[in-house]
Amino acid sequence: MFKSSFRRRLAFEGLEQRQLLAGNVNVSLDVNGNLVLTGDLESNHVLVRRGFFAGTILVLGGRSGVDSSSNTTINGQDSQSFSTSGGLILDMDNGNDRVVLTDIGLQGNLTGSLGSGNDQLALQSASNGPVSFTLNNGTSPSYKKASTSGLLNVSGSNGNDTLVQYNAIVGGNLTFLGGNGRDAFNSSGTTTGNNAVGGSVQLTPGGGDDSISILRMSVGGNFRVDDGSADFQTNVAITNLRANLDILMNLSIRKDVVTLRGEDGATPFQGRNITINTGNDVDRVDVRDGTMVNLTVTTGASSDRTSSKPGVSLNFLSIDNKLLLDTGDGNDWVFLGNITADSLEVDAQDGNDKVVANNLNVHDAVYSMFGGDDFLGLHESTYRNLDVFTSDDDDVLQVRNLTTTRDTTFNGGLGFNTYQDQGGNSLKSLTKVNFA
Repeated sequence: MFKSSFRRRLAFEGLEQRQLLAGNVNVSLDVNGNLVLTGDLESNHVLVRRGFFAGTILVLGGRSGVDSSSNTTINGQDSQSFSTSGGLILDMDNGNDRVVLTDIGLQGNLTGSLGSGNDQLALQSASNGPVSFTLNNGTSPSYKKASTSGLLNVSGSNGNDTLVQYNAIVGGNLTFLGGNGRDAFNSSGTTTGNNAVGGSVQLTPGGGDDSISILRMSVGGNFRVDDGSADFQTNVAITNLRANLDILMNLSIRKDVVTLRGEDGATPFQGRNITINTGNDVDRVDVRDGTMVNLTVTTGASSDRTSSKPGVSLNFLSIDNKLLLDTGDGNDWVFLGNITADSLEVDAQDGNDKVVANNLNVHDAVYSMFGGDDFLGLHESTYRNLDVFTSDDDDVLQVRNLTTTRDTTFNGGLGFNTYQDQGGNSLKSLTKVNFA
């Protein structure tokens, strides 16, 4: 008997080499003539600009990486033109998306969601703005004025999201909801007229170490920030913000670093009622070169100072009505300088606090130094009515070149207090209690 045998030869078919799928954005028009951008799960890069013919908008894809394998297509193409005079609706889905509007006067609203991921949305009128863009052919786009006639209302969901306004105009309100993550709002212009919001601004970055950076911005209504809890620190750096109505900042319960200032004495920032609430933890607040009706600063509990600088510095301010400062508990250090106001109220809560006020011109002022061994220095200033109250601990009151024109009360409480008269004072109707 012969046993038949055979050998099966196994062969492997070679797989076709495939390029990684690039992202595609589906673009369509809704019934109201709005352009709707729907992203996928990839990192979509999209640029929106005016088309070559009147009444058209051109949508172009861009590279999210270094070569063409990361190109974003628009309805499967590199670009597509749409006949519309409506607004723009974003539904970008997941991925690290980037949407740039330039060389366009959008007639309508800019709304929608950037989805989860580290996303960027920019209205940017020049190439030297903070957001870069590379077209699918590897070149940079040309930049011109970007604006929208209506409102801007965009959410970023979770991720490190950024909204940029660079020399751009938003005709209505601007609203940005960042969600959790390190979110950023960046607005800058060559002049406040070139970088403007016609309505109000509402920024809600959400939880995370968020940042707000503004250089030359005008706001027709209110400017408001409601931040979530930071992991470590929230940074707010604003130079030459000109708001027709109120400026309100409700910041995190972590460390907040706030700078609100004009460019110089001749170019102040402005607002009507300005309120800064930093919450607890070690905060730094620097407000200078500004005009307003009322200013309220509340820093919450903790020691607001560094080893060499005050935690709160208010300088070169013109206040039509009232300045109210509440430092909360902690060993705080405050500097007030070159301020004119109708009334002033300083509440330094429990802790060993230091408050120095130089070159103030105020009608009615009350300094309340609560529990702790406090130092209050009043120098080169003029008041109409001046009241100083310290607690039952050991406090120091130092006066120099101080003028009051009506009533003066220095009440030292029950502690062992020191009165340091450095000369040059003219104090009307002085009542001094328990100051040695």
